Amino acid sequence: MLYLSEEAKLGIVSGAIAILILMVICMVCKLSRLHKQPVYKDSSYLKGTDKNTAGKVPVVQFPSFADECSECEQEKRSKMNGDIEMQTSQGLSPPRSKGRIKFTMVYQSDLQTLLLTIIEASQLVGKDFWDTVDSYVKVRLQPDEEGILRRQTDVFRKSTSPKFGESYEFNMLLQDVQSSTLHLSVWEIDKYSRHHMIGEVQVELGQVIKADEPVAFDRDLRSLQKVGETLS
Repeated sequence: MLYLSEEAKLGIVSGAIAILILMVICMVCKLSRLHKQPVYKDSSYLKGTDKNTAGKVPVVQFPSFADECSECEQEKRSKMNGDIEMQTSQGLSPPRSKGRIKFTMVYQSDLQTLLLTIIEASQLVGKDFWDTVDSYVKVRLQPDEEGILRRQTDVFRKSTSPKFGESYEFNMLLQDVQSSTLHLSVWEIDKYSRHHMIGEVQVELGQVIKADEPVAFDRDLRSLQKVGETLS
């Protein structure tokens, strides 16, 4: 008969207890994995209609553009892209709204004078996108071979909505006015470099000016310069 010392018996018992503890831990781990809820990136992996599972699984959808947009919206986007491509092919950058400008004109037939009033600008976007802009407006009537059909407003400081309220007279025959183009450009004063043109507006006067009939305008300022062109 095999006799074991007390130390040997204690070692065997300790080893058996350790093995039993490891088996219990393994069983607990397996059970926890069975009950743990999986997380999927797509609802197509879900099985069944378990409310608890459906509420915890995030769903990531990837709808196509054609499914979401109506035919009308697709047509608008297609037209917009076509316009941008046409401008690019002609060496022009897409027009960008840089604010608005309001002005009025009337041809006074008894005085043979075109009266132009620069009322105000609004929502001006400066070069550095600051909250305030020091701005003024340049006025030109073209053609102007002698350079006498130019005007300029005073500087309106620290405002993105300057109220100019200035009027100018041009002594011209009606037919000369109707064959001219009005060019307005809003400029920002830069203390450290050349003044920066915020945007511009051009109006063909032959389509809008009639004797003694005032007309009012509220136009977007656009920046539509030749690609690579710099302002002098």
